[in-house]
Amino acid sequence: MDSMIVSGTTNAEVHAFFKGDLKGKQVRMFEFLADGKEHDKEDVAKGLDFSKGKTQKVFQNLLCEMKNKAQLIDYPTKDTVRLRQDICFPFKK
Repeated sequence: MDSMIVSGTTNAEVHAFFKGDLKGKQVRMFEFLADGKEHDKEDVAKGLDFSKGKTQKVFQNLLCEMKNKAQLIDYPTKDTVRLRQDICFPFKK
């Protein structure tokens, strides 16, 4: 996601735009978090079938990809994650 300029007239259109650039587990994470709520990282990891939970290296790498490269998530607390409210929900919820 090189640019945060997104076109769309609804949050659903914005979500479709972002998901178009994601792959595999990134899409699943986006969809898991698409309600806009804060989620416990352990719940997200288990929901995405990471058997060792939030400490599994592949899950940690996925979080880093979604935060640093795609810039789509943030961490309200050290144990929680959610989609960035400012770019993923420009039309509010």
